[in-house]
Parts: sequence; structure tokens; C-alpha cells
Amino acid sequence: MADRQELGRMLARSAFAQEAVIAAGEESRRRLGRDLPPPPQKLSNRPPRRRPAR
Repeated sequence: MADRQELGRMLARSAFAQEAVIAAGEESRRRLGRDLPPPPQKLSNRPPRRRPAR
């Protein structure tokens, strides 16, 4: 609530998440002292299959 009053705006969850990811990336670049490596071209939306326990 205080954030909304201070900023004078309300963010949707997706906008909040987007701003958090951008801020984390900027902080990582600053700590690393260079650009981050490029992300993979495409990420799978399916988790890897688990191997059966032996």
C-alpha cells in the first residue's frame, strides 16, 4: 500500500514481475562488470521427464 502511495501508480503482477526481472538483470550486469551472456533461443515449457528409481 505504501508503495502505491509513494509511486502514485498500481502495477499488475506481470508488470511487477517484468520490472523485477529487469532490475535483477541490471544489478547482475553491474556486479559482473560486463554484459550478461545471451539467453537460449528457446526454452521448453515442459519439465524434463524423471527417470524411474532403481
